[in-house]
Amino acid sequence: MRERARNARERERERNARERERERETSKAVKLRSHTLSLTNSFSLSLSLSLSLSLDSHGCTGTGDSQFCRRASALWGEDGEGGIMAKRVLQCAVRPGMTLAEIDTPALLVDMTALERNLGTMRKVMAGFPHMRLRPHAKTHKTPYLVDLQLQNGAAAVCCQKLDEAQAILAGSSVKDVMVTNEIVGKPKIARLMRLAKEAASKDKTLSVLVDDMSNLREVAEQCRLAAVRLGIWIEVNVGQNRCGIDHDSPVLLELARFIDEHPDLTFRGLQCYQGALQHVRAHADRQRLVDEVAAKARAARQTLLDARLPCPDVSGCGTGTFMLEGTCGVHTEVQAGSFMFMDADYGRNLAETYLECACDASRPQGGGHVSQFEHALFVLTTVMSHTNPDRLVVDAGMKAVSLDSGPPTVVDETATQAAGRGVAFDESRVRYQNGGDEHGVLMLGDSGALPDAQVGTLLRLIPGHCDPTVNMFDFMVFVRDGIVERVEAIEGRGPGL
Repeated sequence: MRERARNARERERERNARERERERETSKAVKLRSHTLSLTNSFSLSLSLSLSLSLDSHGCTGTGDSQFCRRASALWGEDGEGGIMAKRVLQCAVRPGMTLAEIDTPALLVDMTALERNLGTMRKVMAGFPHMRLRPHAKTHKTPYLVDLQLQNGAAAVCCQKLDEAQAILAGSSVKDVMVTNEIVGKPKIARLMRLAKEAASKDKTLSVLVDDMSNLREVAEQCRLAAVRLGIWIEVNVGQNRCGIDHDSPVLLELARFIDEHPDLTFRGLQCYQGALQHVRAHADRQRLVDEVAAKARAARQTLLDARLPCPDVSGCGTGTFMLEGTCGVHTEVQAGSFMFMDADYGRNLAETYLECACDASRPQGGGHVSQFEHALFVLTTVMSHTNPDRLVVDAGMKAVSLDSGPPTVVDETATQAAGRGVAFDESRVRYQNGGDEHGVLMLGDSGALPDAQVGTLLRLIPGHCDPTVNMFDFMVFVRDGIVERVEAIEGRGPGL
């Protein structure tokens, strides 16, 4: 008996020692996480960039707090000044008051005037759909500053695609309700989810996630019980994306819903019914038909719950290219549009259609792509680095600066842009972007017209083919107004799906 007691005391001492070591390492992480780097030029203009490093970022797994500290120290330095990333920031520092000519390239630009118009347009459009609230998707920008702008312009909540994004948004913005539009699977991620949910609750904020599997739901629920934390749960329904989600008529729907409804640590938030692939269906008739199919499946899933006397508080979904069509179907109660803030070249390819406006702007002709209400606000600033052939220009924005998954970027026609008062691209029959490798983009002469009149060193603007993954490639976002830098924001939620 005495031997067992001695062994128990020894194990307790070892546990305490490990806990003290963990606390010491965590304290280092907190110091790095809260450090603010001030960049000052000779005119005493300073830019304070909050370097929000996370205990769970930069490749750490499990309880590897010391691993995080070593990685963070290498990136930023113990004092935030001597690391790789800190030196990079200092070398490429962009400050308010700079002109575009003073910015090193490639750089990610946001036109503040266009951004503000897009936010105002969305607010006006949403007024025509009083049964729906705006929960914009922060995966587009991953930046707390922009979440607050969205909240000031009618957004009621936001959603994110991964925990890193949710962590940055919860910590850096005033939003109270964050939804992660993804299933959180695996012990490391679920452990992080618990910590994040606790942190959110401590600030009177709510966090919710998706499920489509009973075993995952049970694991999440058990960890909620052990952590004494309450978590919001949405059931994802496959309404045509054929990615995650249960079929709308699957018996698992009721099984999941009953479990959530009866569990003391879970709150049933509703159904996730999103079909992202429809956003760029070019023909309006085809998009309308497919949206009707989405709505029918969402309606059937909701009715299944109601018939079983189970709640269905909300049906969330709807993207920039479809939300007005889905809004007229009367099923969805939340709009998760994200790209409307920035737009991109792929959405621009929908603009050959006529307009589809809501009742709040009946002056426009009815017809196809309502995305034409929104204008291009996101650009990649690039420099012409070679022009040895009259049929091509080479710029310094390659695969590391522009996403090619939804087609190539387009080139801004500055003359047409100035005349129209909004971003206008060259027709791709005149100039087309061709992948030149990691650090090179090649602008080729199209079937008609001529290349932009640009010598080596000329600055050009590209409209990204796909805004979300292009933003993910950059560390910082440069906000400009009338060609002058107004502010710079760190893209705090960037990186892979951690």
